[in-house]
Amino acid sequence: MALPFSYICDLLEALYNQCIAGKHALTCETIRRWFHHHRQVIESLDSHNGAALLSTLLPARRTDRVYAIQAHRLEKIFARSQRLGASRISELHRYRVPGSGVDLADCIFAILKVTPNPTHHVTILEIDNLLNAVAAAIAFSSPAVRSAGGTISDSHRNGLESVYMRLTPLEAKWFTRLVLKDFRPIEIDEAVVLQSYHPVLPCIMKVLDHFCPAVALLERASKSSEQVGAVQGLSRRAILQHLKPTLGTKVGRPFWRKGRSIKHCLDIGHGRMSVEKKIDGEYCQVHVDLSLGRNCIQIFSKSGKDSTADRSRLHRTIRESLDIGQSTCKITKGCILEGELVVYSDYERKVLPFHKIRNHVTRSGRYMNSEMDSPPRAYEHLMIIYYDVLLVDDESLLGVRHSERFERLKRTIVTRQGHAEIVDRHVIDLGTHRAASDLRNLFAKAILAREEGLVLKPDDPFINLDRPGDFCGSPIKLKKEYIGNFGDVGDFAVVGARYDPSKAKCYQIPGLEWTHFYIACATSKGELYAAGVVPEFTVVAVVELNETMLKTVVTHSQPFAVSARDNHTLKLTIPTGLAQGKCPSIIFTRPLVFDIRCFSFDKEGNVDFYTPRFPAVSKVHFDRDYRSAMTFPELQELAAKATMEKPWEDRDSQELLGWLAALEGADPRGIAVDRVTQQTASTAPTPSPRPGRANSERPLSVVPSSAGSRKGSSQVSYRSAPMSTPPTSLPVGPPSSQQAPDTTLLVENAKDHLLDAKTPLPHQTGRNILSLGENHSPSQSKSQLSSPRSFKAPSARVIQSPPTTTTPSPRLDQVPPQSPLATASLCPIAGSNCQLHNRPILLSPSIAARNDITKTMLPRHGINSYITDHVSWDPENVDRPDTWKICLVDMDDRERTLGFLAGIEGRPLKTKRGREYIEIYDWRVLESVRDVEEGGQGLEGFDPFRRWFVGLV
Repeated sequence: MALPFSYICDLLEALYNQCIAGKHALTCETIRRWFHHHRQVIESLDSHNGAALLSTLLPARRTDRVYAIQAHRLEKIFARSQRLGASRISELHRYRVPGSGVDLADCIFAILKVTPNPTHHVTILEIDNLLNAVAAAIAFSSPAVRSAGGTISDSHRNGLESVYMRLTPLEAKWFTRLVLKDFRPIEIDEAVVLQSYHPVLPCIMKVLDHFCPAVALLERASKSSEQVGAVQGLSRRAILQHLKPTLGTKVGRPFWRKGRSIKHCLDIGHGRMSVEKKIDGEYCQVHVDLSLGRNCIQIFSKSGKDSTADRSRLHRTIRESLDIGQSTCKITKGCILEGELVVYSDYERKVLPFHKIRNHVTRSGRYMNSEMDSPPRAYEHLMIIYYDVLLVDDESLLGVRHSERFERLKRTIVTRQGHAEIVDRHVIDLGTHRAASDLRNLFAKAILAREEGLVLKPDDPFINLDRPGDFCGSPIKLKKEYIGNFGDVGDFAVVGARYDPSKAKCYQIPGLEWTHFYIACATSKGELYAAGVVPEFTVVAVVELNETMLKTVVTHSQPFAVSARDNHTLKLTIPTGLAQGKCPSIIFTRPLVFDIRCFSFDKEGNVDFYTPRFPAVSKVHFDRDYRSAMTFPELQELAAKATMEKPWEDRDSQELLGWLAALEGADPRGIAVDRVTQQTASTAPTPSPRPGRANSERPLSVVPSSAGSRKGSSQVSYRSAPMSTPPTSLPVGPPSSQQAPDTTLLVENAKDHLLDAKTPLPHQTGRNILSLGENHSPSQSKSQLSSPRSFKAPSARVIQSPPTTTTPSPRLDQVPPQSPLATASLCPIAGSNCQLHNRPILLSPSIAARNDITKTMLPRHGINSYITDHVSWDPENVDRPDTWKICLVDMDDRERTLGFLAGIEGRPLKTKRGREYIEIYDWRVLESVRDVEEGGQGLEGFDPFRRWFVGLV
C-alpha cells in the first residue's frame, strides 16, 4: 500500500499554520497525532515506501541527493508545465519583490488556485523516485545515487513538469519546497519524526545513519518475528540484536554539546574525561573493507556524503597507517575509523590553516573556489589524525568505553609523523578537586597556541542503546568563542542588504525588505573625512539578525537606503567568493554599525584576504558613527596576529596569566568554580589548630600597598587571612595524621604521574604528589598540531584590593647549627613582608647545583642558607617542628626529582601526631614571588604558591 502525497502536505500545512500563528510548542504533538492517525497505513509500508516517507518529511537529511535546482530554474519549469502567459508569469515573479512576504511556493499555490489541474492521485513513492532520478543526473550527488544512471536531460525536466500538471495547489506548494529542500519557517524535530515512525528507529539511525538501510533493518526484523508485518509490535531486543555497524553505511555521530565555561564543562561532564585537541580540519569516517581489494577504502564526510573519490590523495596514507597488504596488518576483514583530515607542510613541520584544504580536496571531482589561491606546494600533503575506532573485523566497539576504544586504536594504527597520527590527549577526572584547574590550564594552553579548542569525551560507550534519550557518550566542545565575549571583534559598517523570500518568512515582521546585511571595512579612514572623496569599502562578510535585533533595525534605523543602481555615495568592492552571485539590492548611504563576534579568521574561497569566520551580530549601535568602525587594514592586522602560530614555549608569559584570569572570571558570578568549591568545603567542621600555630601558620594573601600610606613605594604589603576558610594562596599547614592522605610513593608508577615540566597548577592542600593526572601522547612520532585560532587576548591586570595595614610575618625560631636556615638578611623589596621571609628551605640536588638560584634568586628574598637533607628538619633537631616547610624542585629534571622525593618518603619526618609533610614547589615560584613584589606583574586571583604548587610528600 502506498501513502498519498496529499497526506504529507496536510501535515506540513498544519505545521505551517501553527508557525505563522506563533504556536511553535504544538509542532511535536501535531506530528505525533498525524503518525497515530495514519498508523495502519504506515505499518503496511515496505522499506522503499518507508524511506520515501522519511525522505519527504526530512529532505535536508538526504545530503546524498543534489538536484541543482534553485528557485529561478524551478519557476521556469513550472511556467512551462502550465503554459503561462506574460501576465501570469509576472504574478509568478511576485516573490522576488522585497516586502511581498511570499515565496515561490506561495506564488505557485495562488496560480493553481485560480486554474487548478485535473485531479490525480500522486504517492510519496512516485515523488521520491522522481527526485532520485533528478539527483542521479547531477555530479554532486553521491556515487550510490548516481549509479542509478542518467545525465542531465530533458526527460528529468519533463518529469518535473508532468508532476506539476498532476498536483493540487496545496501539493504543488509543498512539492516546490521539497525540491528546494526548504520548509521554512517550519522546524521539524528529526527525533520526533523518527520516534513516531517507530520507537526503536532513533537507536537504529545512530548506527545506520541513512533512511534506506535503517528502515530495511526494521523490515527484516519484522519478517523474522512472530508478528509478521506488525512492525510496531516488535520488541526492542528483537530489533537491536540485528543492529551493528555495517561497512559502507555511515555510523551516526553522537550529540555534541558546547561548553560555556569551565564550570559548565564540569557540570555537564562526569567521571574520567579524555581531553583532546580540537583539530581544525574536515571530519572523516573511514570504512575499510578488505574484501574489495584495491578499492577497499570508503570515506564519509560529516554530512554523510560519500567523499571517497574527492579524498583520493588520502587513500595511500590510510593504507600505510593500517599496514594493509603487510603481514603486520591488525585487521583481517575491515574496520571503521574516525579522524580529521588536515594539510601538513613538511617544510614548516606543522599543520596548515583550514583554508589550505580546498587546494587538495575536490568537490565531486572539481576544485571549488580555489582560483585565487596559490597552487599547493610539493611539500604539502594531506594528513589524517585518528581519534576513534568503531569496528574491527566483525567486532562492534560501539558499546565499549572510550578508554578501551582508544587503546584499541593505538594497537591498530601505525603512526607516521605528518601523515597519520593519533590525537594527543590528557585524562582528567572531573570528580577530583583539581579538575577545574587542570582543565583551565589545558584550555589556556590551547588558546595561547592558537588552536581551535578542546574536546572533552566521557569514558562511556560510543552509543548506549539502552538509554537512547540521555547524553551518554556525548562529547563537549570547548572553544573560547563559546565563552562570554571572548569572540568579540569590534564595530563594522553595514553598507547594504538584500532580500531572501524564504528567510523573510521566518520573521514575523510585515513588509520586511532586508534579511541579509553586508558588513564592510573602509579601505582608508582618511577618505571618510575628506571632502569630495567617495569612500571605498570592502565587503568582508554577510550576516543575518535575530528577530528582536531586526525589528529594532527596521523600526529605529535611518540608513538612507537606495537601490544599487542609484548609489553614488559609496564605492563597494565585493569579492566573488563572498557574493556567491547574490549582490546587495539596497545600499545604505549612511551605513549602520554592528558589533561583530566570530570564530577567529579565515580566507574564504576566491577571497584573497582574511574575513571573520562564522560572523554573528552581538549588538546594533545607533549611537556610533560608521567612520569610527574598523578599517580594512586594521582588520587584516588583527587577523594576522590572531592566526600567527605561537608555539608553546613561554609557559610563564603574561598572556597565559591573562587567559587564566579571564577563564576564571568567565565562571558564574566571576568566581572560579574551584575557588567556590574550596570555600564551600571550608564550612565543614575542621580539627583544631595545633598549639602555638594559630598565628605563625596563618596564610598570607597578597595585596598592594595603600596609595595613601606609601606614596612612591614599591613595597608590597601582606595581611593575615582568617582561618575559617582554607587559603587559596599559602596553605594552613600539613594535615593532621587523622586526615592525612595516603602518600605512599610508588617509584615504578610515578613516571606516569609527575607534573608536566612547566605547567602551573593551583595549590591543593593535601594532594599526593603522584596523583597529578595522566598525560597521554599516543603518537609514536608527534608533530605540532597547532592551528591558528584566538584573536583577542585579555590584558594582564594589576591586583586590586582594598587598602590594608601591613602585618609583618612572625619569625620562626632558629634551628640548630647543623640545619642552617635563612635568617641572615631581609628581602630588599618586601623586607620582612616577603612571603618567603624566614621560611625553612629544602633544595633538591639539581636546584642546589644551580648558582643562579642559590646565589641570586634566594638572596633576593633574604634567603642566604638552605638545607639539602630533609632529616635536618627532624623534630629532635629543631625547637619548633610545626613550621611551614618548603622544598624546591625542578620539574624539568623528572628522573632526579623522582629519586629525590622517593628518598624523602623513605625517611619520613615523624611527630607524636604522625607524619610531617613537606610542601613541594617548582623553583619558578621564586621568580613569580619576585614579580608580585616588584608590582605590576601580579594578576587578581593568582598567587605564586597556588600556581607552582606540586604536591605533598
